[in-house]
Amino acid sequence: MFPLYDQPAVRIKPWATALLIAVNLWVFGIELVVADIEAFISHWGFVPARFVWWQGQSWINLWTSMFLHQGWGHLFFNLWFLHLFGDNVEEDLGHIRFLLFYFLCGTAAALLQYSFMPRAMVPMIGASGAIAGVLGYYWHRFPHHRVTTLILWGWWWDIVQLPAALVLWLWFFSQMFNGVFSVVVDSLAVSGVAWWAHIGGFVAGWWLAKIRQRPAARLWF
Repeated sequence: MFPLYDQPAVRIKPWATALLIAVNLWVFGIELVVADIEAFISHWGFVPARFVWWQGQSWINLWTSMFLHQGWGHLFFNLWFLHLFGDNVEEDLGHIRFLLFYFLCGTAAALLQYSFMPRAMVPMIGASGAIAGVLGYYWHRFPHHRVTTLILWGWWWDIVQLPAALVLWLWFFSQMFNGVFSVVVDSLAVSGVAWWAHIGGFVAGWWLAKIRQRPAARLWF
């Protein structure tokens, strides 16, 4: 199942979403030309086993890791979901708050993954955790939006319109399933996917959307 576009369209120019996409592309361009890509990722990625709460470099690595990607496929899927769902969230939050929200969700995502696998030596990279926060916010605020989705099942395929709530719930359920499985088999080392980062980002985005409904919260968020 692959979402193609959503409705209704936004009424703003989502420059914050465009900026995040541009920075991710720029960093990926650096990855393509750097002499030693493994050393580059090890230096700028987030390695749970090297994380020390009171060291500033550990937090810098947590944030820089959000802009690194493993390959073209990893980059494409992340940026497609950010492009598709980010503009609606940006319109709801405003440009600056959206950027703050993005980094908050990415931070929560990395910390949850760290809490489950604190001794992992594999660098965590990618915008997935932060983008999962965008999906969680979208799920809470726009459950009735329509998402035109490509359905693939073997040789059969179709394009259908589905409620955003259903599309994002199925995505979240798949992350939960793989996250629980990863605890048993340590799949970060096997598959390279930080499932709990996806779950943490999604829950953080959903929670921030929920508290923003409270009148007092609108004074600061």
